Amino acid sequence: QGRVPVRFSPRAPYWHIDKDGAIDTHVALERSPEVWAALNQVTRFELENPEFDLNLEGTWSRPRGEGRLAFDRLALAEEGEGEAKWPVITAVEAKLIDDGTGLVFDPVTARLDGQEVTLRGLLPFTPDEWLLLSEDPLAYFRDYGQGRIEIPHARVSALAKFIPGYLVPTGEVKMNLQYSPEDGMNGEVVLADAVSRPLGPLGILQDIQAKLVFSNRSMEVQDVRALMGGQPVFVSGQTTWPEDGLVTVDLALKGTNLPLIRKTGILLRSDLDLKIESDSDGRGRVSGEAVLRDGLVLVDVRSLVPKGGSVTVPSRRPPYFSVTIPPLNQWELDVALRGNEFLKLQTPVLTGIASLNARLDGTLENPRAIGDLLLSDGEIRLPFARFE
Repeated sequence: QGRVPVRFSPRAPYWHIDKDGAIDTHVALERSPEVWAALNQVTRFELENPEFDLNLEGTWSRPRGEGRLAFDRLALAEEGEGEAKWPVITAVEAKLIDDGTGLVFDPVTARLDGQEVTLRGLLPFTPDEWLLLSEDPLAYFRDYGQGRIEIPHARVSALAKFIPGYLVPTGEVKMNLQYSPEDGMNGEVVLADAVSRPLGPLGILQDIQAKLVFSNRSMEVQDVRALMGGQPVFVSGQTTWPEDGLVTVDLALKGTNLPLIRKTGILLRSDLDLKIESDSDGRGRVSGEAVLRDGLVLVDVRSLVPKGGSVTVPSRRPPYFSVTIPPLNQWELDVALRGNEFLKLQTPVLTGIASLNARLDGTLENPRAIGDLLLSDGEIRLPFARFE
């Protein structure tokens, strides 16, 4: 109800807007479950119990007003094959203010998959810019908007589905990020008690504690630590995302006495000092050094030799790992492998002490270990003979 500066005519042009005319109107959308249930049947969205209340004044060229938006639940009704799985949004309550230069959201509270989220922001636009905003809202916000998101306490399980290749649904995350076109992304994300999925030779990282600090177009990895087979591993460095290229990575990973292989009859530990890098073209590289130590082999060494078709499967031949997650699978390897009397063999056929001087190259999906393995103090037992 109220008044808007719009004049209608039975002849073309059928309507005219007086941009300097006064606006004095109240718009309200009350709960109507039957209407929205019918609309949900013909759209991909499930919207429950929306409410909208707006008081608008000023002029068409410089409107001012204040409003409230709320709804109980918003979700995609169906998901096509290969589409991203969007979270269910519930308990939305938004305060909207139009000060004549744009729309202020302060605050917007909601729950994403049950996790509390608070948004604040500013979207400057005039009625003349509405078409540009409606064509690509995300691009318009990126170029002109400002915003802040706060997640005081959330379960990783609510976010892990968006990064299924890296995290299992356990642990907690806190987030406080703000964005503006001039300063980019700033703030921090804190991760606690998270667990990774298997990461090639690193295996599963447990008890991940991380603090990620964002500054414009870069993210500094601060105070990141995890447990690998009960031993601490540390990560430091930064990543950047330039406007005209892909995300670049410059990280260092260090750890002592880390278990690389732990299975029945085989144990292999190593000190790691690795550099993980990628460029703006997407080319990645893992380099550095692995000093092997405290290895033990109790199984028949013949079981370690690939046979038949398994020789073509990277995970079934030395160095016995393969990362298939793109784009990591195409990253190059250049890691020095060395170990002085690092491996003790105690098998029914072969006993001795082994040393290694080799290099790990190829890619993470198809790694190759090439070098020399020296066996000392060895003994080979045959059914009717023994060689020392």
